[in-house]
Amino acid sequence: MNTSKDISDYDQVIIRMRHAETLANLAYRRVDKDTECRYYYPIGGFDERVKLSQQGKHQADAAGRLLRKLLRADRPLDEVLVSEFQRTEETAFHVMREIGTRSAVICEPRLNKRRQGKFWNMTYLGVQMIFSDEYEKYQQDLASGGLNYAPPGGEGHADGETYRQLFNRTDELHAEYCRRTEPFLSLWIDHLSSELSLRRKTDRLSAKNVIQMNDKEEVINADIVAYGRMLDGKYRGFKPIILDV
Repeated sequence: MNTSKDISDYDQVIIRMRHAETLANLAYRRVDKDTECRYYYPIGGFDERVKLSQQGKHQADAAGRLLRKLLRADRPLDEVLVSEFQRTEETAFHVMREIGTRSAVICEPRLNKRRQGKFWNMTYLGVQMIFSDEYEKYQQDLASGGLNYAPPGGEGHADGETYRQLFNRTDELHAEYCRRTEPFLSLWIDHLSSELSLRRKTDRLSAKNVIQMNDKEEVINADIVAYGRMLDGKYRGFKPIILDV
């Protein structure tokens, strides 16, 4: 597949990728096969300390090798943004090692995954069976668009976050980079929910698309997308870059 410009030819570039596979991802994918996981995942995906699986480390290494092919030696990454979760920082370590870069790593909370409050490691069935009142509220909100329900906090967990709150913070981050006037090449390592939220702007996804794709986990681990624009005195939004690999 050909493209008119290489990734490094754009003045401003944002490369985004979902973190590589974690031990929590493995637990999530076996929930239907393990009766002990019917209500609670054995490893909660909302735990900031969850680490990459062995397969995840291989995925991150492969992503780094791919980016090394896509980036010119004379146009290195200016920065790597990660969330407050260890899995994004660990992914960044593997990617940067393979690229051979020492770019600045910046912790950006607006890339965090959507907060789930006291439901932080519960399955949908678990919420339905144990917190039936809250599940009913969630279903009612989903019927009206799904933007305004926030899981309650509890047991040391912060209050949950609505999709509207998630959209607001990722929109703010996107707008901040749209206002920048200097050239940059930035890599963002995020989560399923925050990545899909960002794609509302760059890929024109609807809120309904985001919610459905999040529930179906339609962005794979270590998936890479890139967006660029030129600085020529005209306002242009970031457009998808076809990765010629």
